[in-house]
Amino acid sequence: MASDLDQASLVAASLVHQPRGSFQKSASGKKLGNLIGIIGRWIIRNVLSLLLIVAVLVAAGMIQKEVKAYLLTRDGIAALKAGKALLERDIQAQKAEFEQRAQRFKAAGDSALAQRMAQLEQEIARQSKAAGAPPDPKMCVLLGGEACASYFEGLKRSAGISLLVQERDYLASLRTALALGRGTQELERLRQAHAAVYRAYQDNEAALSAFKAANATWWLPLSQANQGVQPLAQRRDDLYAQNQRAHAAYVRQSQVLAAIKTADALVKGAQDQVAAVFQSLDQEIGAREATYQKNWVTLLSDSAGKVLPTALALLLGIMLAPLAIKAFFYFLIAPFASRRAAITLLPDVSGQIEGVDASMTGAADRLKVSEVSQAITLKPGQELLIHPEYLQSSAMQGDKATQWLLDWSYPLTSLAAGLFGLTRIRTDATATVVVSATKDPLSEVGVISLPLGAALVFQPHRLIGVVQEQAQPLKITRHWRLGTLNAWLTLQLRYLVFHGPAQLVVKGCRGVRVERADQGRSINQAATIGFSANLAYSTLRCETFGAYLMGRQELFNDHFGGGPGFYVYEEMPHGGARTGLFGRGLEGFADSVLKVLGV
Repeated sequence: MASDLDQASLVAASLVHQPRGSFQKSASGKKLGNLIGIIGRWIIRNVLSLLLIVAVLVAAGMIQKEVKAYLLTRDGIAALKAGKALLERDIQAQKAEFEQRAQRFKAAGDSALAQRMAQLEQEIARQSKAAGAPPDPKMCVLLGGEACASYFEGLKRSAGISLLVQERDYLASLRTALALGRGTQELERLRQAHAAVYRAYQDNEAALSAFKAANATWWLPLSQANQGVQPLAQRRDDLYAQNQRAHAAYVRQSQVLAAIKTADALVKGAQDQVAAVFQSLDQEIGAREATYQKNWVTLLSDSAGKVLPTALALLLGIMLAPLAIKAFFYFLIAPFASRRAAITLLPDVSGQIEGVDASMTGAADRLKVSEVSQAITLKPGQELLIHPEYLQSSAMQGDKATQWLLDWSYPLTSLAAGLFGLTRIRTDATATVVVSATKDPLSEVGVISLPLGAALVFQPHRLIGVVQEQAQPLKITRHWRLGTLNAWLTLQLRYLVFHGPAQLVVKGCRGVRVERADQGRSINQAATIGFSANLAYSTLRCETFGAYLMGRQELFNDHFGGGPGFYVYEEMPHGGARTGLFGRGLEGFADSVLKVLGV
């Protein structure tokens, strides 16, 4: 640590004793360093911009390539499948004609079948020669137009040749069937002839054996018995030879039938040759479908398509739910709440407001008590608690301090209403403070004076300040109505009552008015700021459902009776708040919660 201090002292001393030219060189070096820094930052910024542009262009190129591949593959699959469908329809028509001809040739003879087969062989040879090389399905996709038409025309020609081959093979099967029928009959005749010769042979053999048994000297030469044996033995040999020839003929005919059956089986196995025509086409479609399924555009569109019905259902629910809820509240809850008995919080207090009766005439039962700015006079012993944003000017004399909460008995209410961090002004002599909305051009400031014994049900979020006696601060009381059905239906469970003597400095959009409560009138609930605590307070449903549905009016209008007393309201409720068919979102939810608590 000591060495660091010594070095710092040496540097300072060198700077003190440095000549003037050295300072100029240092200043020039500093300017040069700043210039280099500016140039360096400019280069870095532009290099980063270049990299960003390159990245964007590369990404755009990749996306364009993928989208182009997606569209080309999709269109190619559609073209191939459409052509295949047309070709299959044409082949089905040709097959129907082939089956009709086949039915006619079933009863034809062998000569007619042979003649038709010869014609088919000539036609197959002619069309095969004209067909040329097998077409390539890729050319159809790449070139389209005439190339695609030529490709499917070639497939059609190949399918036609296959159908001709199938017809020829079918006629060959018919001839085989005829040959099998004749050959089977001949084989049966040969079997029967062989059996007859064999039975004659066996009968002769039995007769010869009986003669030999009856003539014991049959073996002696030149004997009469020997001469009788000779014809029987010769007949036996002749019958044996006939039996051998009949057996050989039967075996030959069996071999012929087996060969016919083998040929027929080969012909039947080669019947369906049309499927082979579509083999290359099906392979191309399968390969393109595999490529199509791997494309990220396809994956994205398929995923979106799967969830789209659910998303539409949710969107429809989101759109219709507010309508259903508002209809439920307007047609069921609101009429029921309107029939409930009125609420009177403090029937024995005064409902007077200083200076109001004197300013109202018979023709004017309401009075505007606000201006763009208000001059508030403070007397000795009084203090002003005001929101700093509304304090426009004040006298130099006086004691100014911060009042962190309007009322420490209601900390949460003070915080929720924005009545914290207030400016407190006290004076020993009469002083004037000018209060005005310095940030909201639509707000006006009004002053409501409550005499001793008067009480006003008031919403603290409309309060911006209060003038009170230092020795007798403003009194606030809370009144819960948890056991009243109307309070639950209208979600107004707690009311805050401000007791005089005090002056309430309030704000209101486009102005604040005070009106007598004995006129039988109702007012939009959103505009109500407060009312005398001795009034009978009730709610009425707003006049039209359309206005409530579109968010242009609150569900309930406030109605006040009894008295004498007054109610206070602002000219335009909820200035700047978003309204409409679907309400005010989270802001509206927060307002509803504050409304429940009377804030």
